[in-house]
Amino acid sequence: MNAFQKLMEFARRKVVPENPCRGEMKYKEDYLLDHKVLQLIMNLHDWAFLGCERHVVVGNEFDAVAIAETFGGKPRFIAIELKENDVVKVLRQAMIRSMYVHVAYAVLSSLDISNYTLPHIEKAVRSGIGIILYDPETMTKPKLIAGARVNKHPTLLNIFEDVLRKQYKLI
Repeated sequence: MNAFQKLMEFARRKVVPENPCRGEMKYKEDYLLDHKVLQLIMNLHDWAFLGCERHVVVGNEFDAVAIAETFGGKPRFIAIELKENDVVKVLRQAMIRSMYVHVAYAVLSSLDISNYTLPHIEKAVRSGIGIILYDPETMTKPKLIAGARVNKHPTLLNIFEDVLRKQYKLI
């Protein structure tokens, strides 16, 4: 495959399919994750989408885990935590799960910025957590509040990869 063909194949795989995630939608907030949110993340990081699984358990339950790859073929793991409106809780969850993955995102249907939530939002952004605002019932596309910073050497990545390979057959 020549360089142009490789580039075209990578560009084709950057498009996220309409129903991208495996696994059942167990909770009300699960509707917040759809192909538009994943497409925003893929475009932001310039990654190709490989797959997504809902409700992955690796110590804690991740609302969703997506797998992508760089143009150079390196796998990238994305934790996605979902909440309708509990800003503090979703940011805490995303920060905890960020030790396992390359990037972590918190997706909320509403963002309450108050004297109570603002320090949590600032801490999450400083820690590299991405924040997306999206309600598919009222918004046509997700809004990026803060992009996630890529963690090239997640502390617990080896454990995470092993579980994804054995239990979820994602790799």
